[in-house]
Amino acid sequence: MTPSWTILLYHNISWEETPGSRGIEGATHPPDVLREHAATLSRVGRLVSVEEGIRRLRSGDLPSPLFSFWFDDGLADVRRYALPILSEHGVTGAVSVCSRFVDRKELHWQFKLSFLAHVDGLRILRSRLRKHGFMTGMSLKRFTMDHCSEAVLEAVSRVYEGCTTPEERAAALELFADRDGLRELQKAGWLVTNHTAAHYPVGEDSFIHKLEDQFAECADELGDLLAGSPEYWVLPCDRPMHRSPTLLECFGQTGGDRYLILVGNQRTEPDDLDRRLLFRVCAPACGGDELLRVIQGK
Repeated sequence: MTPSWTILLYHNISWEETPGSRGIEGATHPPDVLREHAATLSRVGRLVSVEEGIRRLRSGDLPSPLFSFWFDDGLADVRRYALPILSEHGVTGAVSVCSRFVDRKELHWQFKLSFLAHVDGLRILRSRLRKHGFMTGMSLKRFTMDHCSEAVLEAVSRVYEGCTTPEERAAALELFADRDGLRELQKAGWLVTNHTAAHYPVGEDSFIHKLEDQFAECADELGDLLAGSPEYWVLPCDRPMHRSPTLLECFGQTGGDRYLILVGNQRTEPDDLDRRLLFRVCAPACGGDELLRVIQGK
């Protein structure tokens, strides 16, 4: 492999999927998959923290391929499983968190959809969404993404609350790391980053007007955990083909020395650093050799 820097994107690392994550593709990787990924990548290159990756790419100090690990959404099992696996290789990861999940104020709306599938609540949601344009035969997952709005999210929340007990809702929130868990990651050298307040698609036209407000709310609520420079804004629900054409302009208007973190399924290049952008490659739940083929674009 040619010298380069690749950031691998994961979400939860756990031996089991829960009703809240089962319906979300790529939401959970078993620990043994992450362990094989780390071992394979360490044989062909060097595992580095995100900060070291930025420093080396900016200075051109890439004697071998560099690999970093990023975990979105702030799931609690990342600390339980990913932390010790990466520690075995002497490397730290980055985790992006949503303040309302951390403070148990709101559940990830896609987790609500997954739970509704578990309790046969999607049929109710389909009927509620008809007034918003949903029709029989449509994919509910695609519809809620393509037509995401405050009204659609409100419908999802109402059906979720009607199909669950207070105890179930409280248990679902425990899937996400709390402040103490995040501080443990920080003590181990991990980077805790801003993933907005509630994981709405703020990079798309439907919610681009909420871009700054959502990141600002997370920063205000979790300022002690997010302290540090530069600031990392991790775009939620990032679909490259659906990004608002004004996204980079809106981001640029916020000022400061922050970075915008995207998916893109591509390596981060030196020119990207000049634009304050970091790209990540979604890590599939596969063996190490297959992961290398994905990274190489094969």
